[in-house]
Amino acid sequence: MGLKGGQRNLLDEVTSIFDQANAISFEGLENNFFESSEKGLGREESRRVMVV
Repeated sequence: MGLKGGQRNLLDEVTSIFDQANAISFEGLENNFFESSEKGLGREESRRVMVV
């Protein structure tokens, strides 16, 4: 789910969850991570997805 600033409360809560998980290096938390990069039409796109 992509979040933007217009959903401020939800964005703040999700950011807090990831900050807490990152502080403990996601230890003990089930998580998945995916990353991809693409180049084309003169631009480069990177995507990072993490599910906690």
